[in-house]
Amino acid sequence: GRSGTLGCADSGQAWEVPADSVWTTCANARACALAPAGGESWARVETNLTDQRITAVTSVRPTGSLGDAGVMARLSADFVSDMVWVGVSPTGQLDVWTLSGGNWSTTPVASAATGLDSSATRRLVVTTVGSTLRVYFSDSAQGTDTLRLTYALPSSGGGTTAGIYGDL
Repeated sequence: GRSGTLGCADSGQAWEVPADSVWTTCANARACALAPAGGESWARVETNLTDQRITAVTSVRPTGSLGDAGVMARLSADFVSDMVWVGVSPTGQLDVWTLSGGNWSTTPVASAATGLDSSATRRLVVTTVGSTLRVYFSDSAQGTDTLRLTYALPSSGGGTTAGIYGDL
């Protein structure tokens, strides 16, 4: 990857993006996926950990015109071999997909309807500890995290990077 235009994560590490993804910082406060239009953008940070806690706060966005916002956990260094992807749709639907050995799950491995659409700021927290994935999704950027789903991950595989995703 190459350094993105997002600057550095809270850890001080530079965000990495693949060549076909473009990000910027909007309103001096949040990551905005810019390209490719009609496609998807990714950005990641190496954590050197498989036990991860990823927090993303989604901004207000149209409830019908954009795709999912999401995070990636246990992403492999090559972006395409292994990952756990957790996305939230503009209607508040959470979906978990897994990529193992380059093969995506054929359907979401876990889902939950939250009723929290994209008309307000939301907080998505994803944890991978051992073989347990927990997804929290809350109705505000701060405050109590509400557990929405738990999923038993395969005990092997997975990388050590974490990232963010935007569907344009």
